[in-house]
Amino acid sequence: MNYTIGKKYLITTDDWFLAPDGIMYHGVFGTIQGFHNSFETLGIKVNSRSVDWYMSIGDDTTMSIAGCRIHYAIRTDNCNFQSGNCSEGSNDCQIFNADKPIS
Repeated sequence: MNYTIGKKYLITTDDWFLAPDGIMYHGVFGTIQGFHNSFETLGIKVNSRSVDWYMSIGDDTTMSIAGCRIHYAIRTDNCNFQSGNCSEGSNDCQIFNADKPIS
């Protein structure tokens, strides 16, 4: 599968991450903004054994995910944050909406 810049994806990560809202998540939903190397993303050059690509995702709260941390990528225009015990921003949901502003 090729990623398409400007399209929305649901990305699951290999590990938990702390989002700006102070909640731990295991995935992110948002619009892909681009792909960058470590120097463009972190301002440093890495050795040849390290990952050297990052995905920028999110319209409002753009975050970068190291390519080696992406577990699954699902191309979708919608992500249901309201199904069952899953509500947007809850730990039960475990999906961070990077396209939505943090209040």
